[in-house]
Amino acid sequence: MLREQGRIKNIPSEVVYFLLSSGGSAPYSQTGMASLMNPEMTAPQETRVRLYAENVAELLLNGLSLPR
Repeated sequence: MLREQGRIKNIPSEVVYFLLSSGGSAPYSQTGMASLMNPEMTAPQETRVRLYAENVAELLLNGLSLPR
């Protein structure tokens, strides 16, 4: 829908899907690697998880958004 409205770049939907489903959730599905990168990253505190999710969303939305 956003692509058809000209609001985001023409990135294939499967690329976005796998980035969201695997890339965005990687620290929680690959805890061993994530803890090597930053031990605090795997802390299950709700505020830490929310901050991570907000940063992923910010990166994805601003990375996909077209300038107005």
